[in-house]
Amino acid sequence: MEMSDDLISRKAVLDILTEERVRSSLFPSLAFVEILAQFIKKLPTAFDKEKVIEKIKCERDEAQDYNQYSAVAAHEIDIEILKKGGIE
Repeated sequence: MEMSDDLISRKAVLDILTEERVRSSLFPSLAFVEILAQFIKKLPTAFDKEKVIEKIKCERDEAQDYNQYSAVAAHEIDIEILKKGGIE
């Protein structure tokens, strides 16, 4: 199976591990699940959402200073998309 650069929720993966541990004998022990969880928590993030939003806000404010209202509107849309995480 080829891996992609899709962004997934770390919390969702941890929830799946917990649910599978409770629901089945797929994982041999709670300790094993906890070790996996620690590895997952240490994985680097693709990007820091808050830092990206702050950068876009700076660019939006700069566009506003130059009366580039279409750019300001576009940046507002970008910020909303990031805040929602692409989830509708």
